[in-house]
Amino acid sequence: MKTNNQPYDEKTNQVIEALRPHHDLKPSAALRDRMLQAAERELDLQQPNSTKPFTLRLWRWGGALLSAAAAIALAVVIVGHSPAYAARKYLEGAVKAMSETKSLEIALRIRTLEEENFEYTHPQADFVPHKVKVVYGTPTLWRIEKAGRTMLYNGVKGYQWIPSTQSGWVMEGEYSDGMVDLLTHPNRLLEAEIALARSTRDASYEMTEYPGSICLVVEMPAQGDYSESDYQLNTSILESNTRRTYHFDRESGRLTYACIVGIFDREERVLLEIDSIRYDEPLDIVALTALPNDYAWSERAIPETNHTILSGISPEEAARQILTAMQDWDKQTLNVALHFYPGHAHEIIKDHYKGVELLEVGKAFRSGAYPGVFVPCRISKPNGTKEELQLALRNDNRQQIWLVDGGL
Repeated sequence: MKTNNQPYDEKTNQVIEALRPHHDLKPSAALRDRMLQAAERELDLQQPNSTKPFTLRLWRWGGALLSAAAAIALAVVIVGHSPAYAARKYLEGAVKAMSETKSLEIALRIRTLEEENFEYTHPQADFVPHKVKVVYGTPTLWRIEKAGRTMLYNGVKGYQWIPSTQSGWVMEGEYSDGMVDLLTHPNRLLEAEIALARSTRDASYEMTEYPGSICLVVEMPAQGDYSESDYQLNTSILESNTRRTYHFDRESGRLTYACIVGIFDREERVLLEIDSIRYDEPLDIVALTALPNDYAWSERAIPETNHTILSGISPEEAARQILTAMQDWDKQTLNVALHFYPGHAHEIIKDHYKGVELLEVGKAFRSGAYPGVFVPCRISKPNGTKEELQLALRNDNRQQIWLVDGGL
């Protein structure tokens, strides 16, 4: 966990960048404080006994007496008393409180599908209960689970599995999925909000103080690039226009409640709501890191391969090669292309797509925060039925091989 004097770690910076609207930020808190202190010192030297409001005294301060530091301070003082500035102060207190946390248990509900990845949300889906357990330390251990999917990190490897297929993935090191990061490391979400609170151009902030708690409400536009297509809009929390409500304990500064509401054209829907948060309760490490028995595990890391037919080509051509390979089920190509799918999933895909005829490949497009592209395709199955696909392809690996990441 981070303390106030430590720089953000790489994953926190990734979260901040994902949440950050793409525009220039206002001066940092440290810079504002230094300028305010400089301006106040100069004011005290000029009018040590004045009791008039600071901004009024500054306004009457002659041009020859108005230093550059004081001139800038006039602008930032107005920002400094804004809701965003006050929000940042309370968020900083919450981050400090999180830095002292030893363990965390969260029970929450998300509108999603049980077997879908933890990033996926849908406003019309039912709520699916999630449980998050974390033991902070060196290393940090965590587990997040819902009925159809589980992920954990045991300090060395990350695991993710789907009970219905009795299969899963394993990788060296910790998974870096955005939503998983936010759930297992809430300080990263709070730190991202701090960065956003320094600029109110694309976000609004409202704070309410109660005797025992602080309520902060943030409205934030959908993040990502939708210049080519809005296909990914409203498919995840980061890719939705949202209103985020946080409650903090006034005495400890700890987060006690969070709710994220998606704001759509004709309605608002709760996408995520925390039911309970428990801090510093003893957790069973053996149970936290336990794995299921008799599962087929696939390595998540991209394997080195000499099969380069899917590299150095356009995404449209890659889609064509992959779907054509499904006609006779060319294992050499498909074992590479379907690398992100665990072993049992290959058989399911084979049952559904073997023998298909490719009818059309459309132009690839980018949408939202997805690091790859989407390729519209139309196929004909052996029984004569037609199917429209939006094949998700990404090649952000060392060999730049196009891999299927979704759409089947």
